[in-house]
Amino acid sequence: LRRQRQMCIRDRLKTYLDQCHINELWFNDKKEILGKDTYYALKSPSTLFFTSGSQGKPKVVIHSDDNLRQSAKESLYQLQIKEKKNIITPLPLWHVGGLLNYYRTQYLESFLTTTTRSDLMSSLNKDPNSLVVLVPTQLQRLLKENPKTQFTRTQFYLGGSAPSKQLVNMIETRSIHALASYGMTETAGAVAVGLRSLTPMFNCSFIKSPQGVIGIKSLRTAQSYIINKEQIKLPLSNCGHFLSSD
Repeated sequence: LRRQRQMCIRDRLKTYLDQCHINELWFNDKKEILGKDTYYALKSPSTLFFTSGSQGKPKVVIHSDDNLRQSAKESLYQLQIKEKKNIITPLPLWHVGGLLNYYRTQYLESFLTTTTRSDLMSSLNKDPNSLVVLVPTQLQRLLKENPKTQFTRTQFYLGGSAPSKQLVNMIETRSIHALASYGMTETAGAVAVGLRSLTPMFNCSFIKSPQGVIGIKSLRTAQSYIINKEQIKLPLSNCGHFLSSD
């Protein structure tokens, strides 16, 4: 099944990457690896993420491949990547921030390298012209441990939490090519980008309640679901904005 899914994505899906207006897109793979035709729907539930969310309530978020595909495409647009570029990440692939890197490589037709924090610099030395996706604390540690390294050929994409003022100053002082983002598991990745201030990404909107809680809405969450404590699936398109206290 894993091999079949990879073939669908690598050999057939990228032909249709820009056809975002299609409501339902099906593929029929006749290679008969499983002994019969296999159908693959982009908008069908494909990935389950376990998260506590901003409010600390454990839940399961279900995303379709189309959600993750759109999120990956939007982030590459914000990064303004126009050439083939490999991706290096110390983030786990069972997290939405890590798994999105796999989808980004489909657009870039490049390779994904997963590494540990301690081996990150070693991976960069082998491929300095890479996109590195990590959380702000990991970048701050990398810059502190390598104060004389310029990183002129490397792009950094940050997520998970807001970068500290100290990190922002380090990025600007050393002319590091970095972009910070804000997002949630529920929104299939980033919904806003920026270093000192955030700008909503395409098709994302924000509202602020009197209590200071931020409401977030993204069109790509229309095909995802939250399972609440009663195990009831709640389609996000019927629930309006997410409430986040971050």
